[in-house]
Formats: sequence, C-alpha cells, structure tokens
Amino acid sequence: MIQNDLFRLWTDAAPALGNHLWQSTLFAATAGALTLTLKKHSAQARYGLWLVASVKFLIPFSLLTALGGRLSWLHVSSPAPTGLPMTMMQVGRPFSLLASKQVSATLPAAASLHSSILPTLAAIVWACGCAAVLGVWFRRWRKTAAAMRAAVPLEEGREVEALRCMERVAGIRASIGARLSQAQLEPGIIGLFRPVLLWPQGISSCLEDAQLEAILAHELWHVRRRDNLTAAIHQVVTALFWFHPLLWWMGARLAEERERACDEQVLTLGSDREVYARSVLKACEFCVASPVSFVSGITGADLKSRIVRIMTLGPAQRLGLRRKLLLAACAVAVIAGPIGFGILDAPRVSAQAEAQPAGNAPAFEIVSVEPSHSEPGSEMRLGIGPKGFSAKSVPLSEILRLAYGVNSLSQLTGMPDWARSQRFDIDAKMDDATVQAMQKLSPEEAGAKELIMIQALLADRFKLQVRQETKEIPVYALMVAEGGIKMKLNTKPLPSPMSETPEGSGPNIRIMGPGQTTSNLVSLNASLISLNGIARMLSKDVGLDRPVVDRTGLTGNYDFTLSFTPEPDASLMGAGAPAGGGGTGEAVAADSSGTSIFSAIQEQLGLKLEPRTEPMPVIAVEHIEEPSPK
Repeated sequence: MIQNDLFRLWTDAAPALGNHLWQSTLFAATAGALTLTLKKHSAQARYGLWLVASVKFLIPFSLLTALGGRLSWLHVSSPAPTGLPMTMMQVGRPFSLLASKQVSATLPAAASLHSSILPTLAAIVWACGCAAVLGVWFRRWRKTAAAMRAAVPLEEGREVEALRCMERVAGIRASIGARLSQAQLEPGIIGLFRPVLLWPQGISSCLEDAQLEAILAHELWHVRRRDNLTAAIHQVVTALFWFHPLLWWMGARLAEERERACDEQVLTLGSDREVYARSVLKACEFCVASPVSFVSGITGADLKSRIVRIMTLGPAQRLGLRRKLLLAACAVAVIAGPIGFGILDAPRVSAQAEAQPAGNAPAFEIVSVEPSHSEPGSEMRLGIGPKGFSAKSVPLSEILRLAYGVNSLSQLTGMPDWARSQRFDIDAKMDDATVQAMQKLSPEEAGAKELIMIQALLADRFKLQVRQETKEIPVYALMVAEGGIKMKLNTKPLPSPMSETPEGSGPNIRIMGPGQTTSNLVSLNASLISLNGIARMLSKDVGLDRPVVDRTGLTGNYDFTLSFTPEPDASLMGAGAPAGGGGTGEAVAADSSGTSIFSAIQEQLGLKLEPRTEPMPVIAVEHIEEPSPK
C-alpha cells in the first residue's frame, strides 16, 4: 500500500508540474510576441515583459484558479463548462489529460514496479542539476567577493567628483559608495540593497572626463533600475527550473535589454553618441579578459550591434495609447482568466453548503435518530422516498456526503472518528402539506429541496456547522474510452423521488461482494443510472482513493453489469443510489491478480478513468456533536 501511495503521489505531482511549466512557457511565448510589437520602443518595456515572464515560473496559475473557486458569491448553478471555455481549460492543462488508459488500467502493477523509482530518480536528478547550477554561480561569486574585499575605499579624486555629479543628474539621493580594485575588472555595481561601485585601477587614465561621466551614468542607471535585484530573481528561477532551456535564453534577453535600457537613459541625459560609444569600447578593451559575475557592468550584450545602435538609432518611441491599452488588456487577462476558469470550473455543492440551511426551508415533521444496533457487516440503506428520508446502519459521514452533494469522503474534512465509524438509524417523515407541495415540483427541484431538509436535520440534531472550500485535489475523470459506450441505454422516464413508484422501478444499484458470491469478484448490477450516478457510485462504493467526476458529456440513463476483483484492503461502502439499492459495508480481502476496476470499466462499460487534479468542493466540518435523544 505504501508503494501505491507513492505512485499516486507521483501521478498527482507530475501532471501539476507539467501543467505549470506548460502554462509558464505559453506565458513567456506571449510575452515574446509582445516584445516584437515594441521593437522600436523603449528597452525598459521589453525588459519588463521578459522579467514578468521569468517571475511567472514562480507563480502557478492554479493559485488564481483556486481563488476563483473560493469566490462563491460569483458562482452560478450551471453544468460543467463546455465549448470554448472547456477547450481553453484543456489546452491550459494538457498534462491532466495525458493519463492514458494503460496507466489507469494497470495502476496497481505500475505502482509495484515504479512507485519508488520514478519519484526518487526525478528528485535526485533535479537536486543534482540545481546543486550544479548553484555551485557554478557560487564559485563565480566568490571571485567577485574576493575582488570586492581586496578593493580599497575610493573617497576622493576625479572619479568620486564625477560620481557625485552624475548622481544628481540621475536623480539618486543616497550617495553610492565606491571602491578601487587592483584587479583588471570592468566597472560595475555590486550589491542588491546597498550597491557599491567597483572601479578598476588604471581605467581612469584611459578615459576623458566626458567618457568617465558616461560610464558612471550607465552604472548609476543600473542602481536606479535595481538591475542586480531583478537579475538575482531570474537566477533563482533558473536554478529551480534549470532543465528548461527557455529560461537560459530569457536570461540572455534580459541582459541585452538591460544594457539597452541603460544606454537609452545615458543618451537621454545628453551624452554625446560618439563619446559614449568610445567610452564603451575603451571599457571593453580594458577588461576584455576579465568578465565579472553578479555585477551590473558596462560591457553586457553584443558589442558590435550595441555600438551600431548607439550611433544610429534615434530616441526610443514612447508607448502610444493603443499599445498601453494592449499591455493593460493582457495584464487583466492574465489575472482574470484563471480566476474566471476557477469560477466556471468549481463544482457546485448544494445551495446551503456555506452555512446552515435556509430558515424558510421546509422541515421534517417527525424525526427519529438512534444509534444503530445492526450486526457488523449488515447491509446499509440510505434513500429519499416520497414521504421523507431514511437511513439504516449508515455512518454519519455517508449522510453528510449525500446531504452536501460530494462524491468522496476525501471531500469531507474535520470530522471526528465517531462520525466515520458509528452507525445510525434515521427516519424522517414530512407532513402531508409538504408532501403535496413536493409532488408539484420537478424531480430535480424536489430532490434539491429535500437535501436542504436533510441539512437542517443534521444542524438540529447533530449541531452541525460547515463551511465550503474549493481546493485542487486528485480526482479520476470519467471519460468515454476508444470504441464507445458498451452500456445499454434505458429510455424509461425517471420517476420523481416524491411519487409512489413500485419497488425497483427507479434508479437502482446492487453490489455483491466476495462474501456473497462463489468467487473473489465484486459484481454490480445497475439500472436507469446516469453518468453522474456512475461517477458517484465509483466514488463511494468501490473503494477508489479519490472522487470521480463525469467528463463524458453524455446524457441519458443506462443499465449495466460490472464485475471486477477489488484491491487488497479495499472497502465496499455506501448504499447505492438515493432511490434504492444497497451495499454490504463489508471490507473486502481479495487478491489483485484478477480484473482491476480500471480494466473492468473500460472493457465492460466502454468508459475509462483518467487521473488528474481539479478544483473540487470540500466540506469542512467546523462543529458537530453526537445526537441527543428526542
């Protein structure tokens, strides 16, 4: 079981990481396309786009999607997104859809072979790559730090006077410290929050006053732009995602646009183009063999194209209104898009999941709640009838799951142990006026209203208080397999839960476990069951480790028979569809050498289960008490 858990953890984490990298890559590609529209504009705008694209690798869109899922006041009661919104969500999360039928069908076998190898190997490779990148950068930083320690403070002279003058021109209020280095290094700014100018000894004799001021102006613009800090941020991103080649390419683009931006600012301050170009050439000639790491210097970017640009290009164009609106629209879309998908994709719970049921909802006239005295392993029954609600030998957790419309116990949090283990017999009857009013409603409206009545019962007798949360959790998506549906379509109309119908005429699921048959197989016989009903059945009745959500897009009700061999320690829980049926409630101990549930669903029903992560409602229990006798 530990191996299975490790494998499932790997199958959950890998698609989430893949989706994040894919979304960040698309975001960077979009930023690159925008930079092409700004080729004749300020380099600062292009630098900002590349920097935002780099930082995006640290911020998963799933956080914004989860935020959208929490905006319950914007939620509307509607089916799962379809059409363009669904297509966009699938494009944005392709790795959630790549769990093939082979992976789903052979999960236990795959887990036994690879559960410890794949996650461990991936973690080792990532850690080694990250350590190697950090190690190379650390060695380079030590050389720069050693040069900084060996340098002596520069407090007076021609360089200091020019530095103070250019500080006033550049609008820098705090004085920048300067140190004179005997190493043959390029002039540069060192430090993230307390920048210091590292000035190589001997370079001043090669520069005229105007050239000296131009170089210092360039360095001071690095300070004003906080280029060392932004460069460090990109280095952190690159170290974490060292395996992504786009980040290394983006690093080169950032360095290039950073130098262009400083060049533009120096020329804007009034420096002569020829003087500035000669100063760059002399600085490069002085330190051509001594590049400095972790320093914002003067020699970055391609030298030839840079000199040509300094000498020939005119002033950078200002961003016009249209391009400002374009950038603003893109920024809004980047934030609002994932939030909107979270709002659309967040599965709905009943209208009263946020707190207590509405005070104006009808209540049961007669309610009996007693601890169950049934024998262990006895059949559980849970259902909604024409005159009320009944539960026999059912754990409270199963009743909460029915009342709040969640498929899996993993969507219920905060419950005490007794709510999962202790079983209850509940009999709740409606008065005649309520029964007559319910019979006038549609089946969907009547069923929803009775669920609200069950919530009110739980709040009254168990002092239940809950809140709704929406979280990204592992699920199985129920999809149509290759070859199509193999179940029989049942065109019989669905009876209202409030109407008197003959037994067995409504939706029904019957589960037979190994203890009730002559084999180790579990057999399910179902009639008049929708795809949503099948998803609910798989979530709660066959021992799967995560909820199942219907993503087939099919309507209609079906009849089918399903036989499979349960995994060791699987537990058949639940009472079938609300309209009838039952389960054994017994733990099943059987070998896993037969047909797994994943293979059986595909071979016998024409469906498949694809592992993925999706935002799902989670009901958090804030308060609950054992019932008092009434």
